This record gives sequence, C-alpha cells and structure tokens, in this order.
Amino acid sequence: MSNQEHIRVVDELRDHWGFRPNGRCYCGCGNKTGVYFASGHDSRFASSLLAALRGDASVEQAIQRLVERSLGQNSI
Repeated sequence: MSNQEHIRVVDELRDHWGFRPNGRCYCGCGNKTGVYFASGHDSRFASSLLAALRGDASVEQAIQRLVERSLGQNSI
C-alpha cells in the first residue's frame, strides 16, 4: 500500500468511523502500537476489507466486522 493510500485509509477510519489509536493494531494481529497499524499491517487490513466486500456485505458491515474481530468487541 502506498503512503498516500495509507493516509486515505487512516483518514477514513478517523473521520468517518471515529477510530482513534488504541494501543493495538487494527488489522487484528494484537501487536502493540502507538498508531493505527503495526508496520505493514495497513495492507493486511485493506486486504481483509476487500475480502469481506467480495461477499454481500456493505462497506459499513465489512468494516464493522473487521473492527469487531480486531478489537474483540460486539460493536464499534
């Protein structure tokens, strides 16, 4: 993922979904980080999102599923 694409993903997570760094990587790996993703894991998140969208899920449903999995929560 290019730096520009990474910035777009983070901006969307922050501005539209209200995400803030929480000390854990949002890809679901569980790595500790002071930002949204561990190094290189933004691409993992993007790949998982694309895979979730291949089904009948809306963008909102796909992101919610990924966030629930990565944070171990029932809702955003």
